[in-house]
Amino acid sequence: QKIEHFESVNTPFNLVILLDLSGSILDKIDVLRRAVLRFIETSKPQDRIAIVSFTRSVQVVCELTNDRQLIKQRLQYMTMPKGGTAFYEATWFTVTQMFKQYPGERNAVVLLSDGVDNSISVTYPIPSRVTFDQVLRKVQESGVLVFPIYLDTEKENVSQDIEGPESYVLARRQLGALAETSGGVYFKADRPDNLEGVYEKVAADLRTLYSVGYYPSNSTRDGSWRKLKVKI
Repeated sequence: QKIEHFESVNTPFNLVILLDLSGSILDKIDVLRRAVLRFIETSKPQDRIAIVSFTRSVQVVCELTNDRQLIKQRLQYMTMPKGGTAFYEATWFTVTQMFKQYPGERNAVVLLSDGVDNSISVTYPIPSRVTFDQVLRKVQESGVLVFPIYLDTEKENVSQDIEGPESYVLARRQLGALAETSGGVYFKADRPDNLEGVYEKVAADLRTLYSVGYYPSNSTRDGSWRKLKVKI
């Protein structure tokens, strides 16, 4: 295809930090708070940041704003709800609701979680209302970048029979799929306090992009996806 437009853009971004506060993560809340503060420190004044937490339900701690003091204040008084882990529903809510005022902008989600959604269990009393495939399609359609940061809780939860190892295999695969489908990057922290360096990588990847435009030679309007490959 003939490239009609090309430029390098260093642009502000809208970032929602999605925090898993379920039982497997809750005891590491201070680490998560520090992680959010580091993201705030590495962002620029024009970048907007929001905080969303989830267990069985989703809670908007702070809407998208570039008021750093407000974000820090809301983070400090973030409540710790108890319950399961509605990972699918929380991701769906974040992608569909949090960026409504900023369509077409540089929108991204940083997800800190072990990725295990126990609401999909057949024994769970309140099953998830959305499937992972539905979440994946919505992420693809929205253009929102997803940067999952996998917080490894497998050893302690498997040893206590809270979750089976197969749940974590599935979780890692799905977190990787979210990153690959959206154009984000998947990170893994063996320990929740082992997040140094991740903040700068995510912020740099979010801020720098190239704008490429072309008029497609295939003018067929059949509603199907077009596979694009960019070679440098």
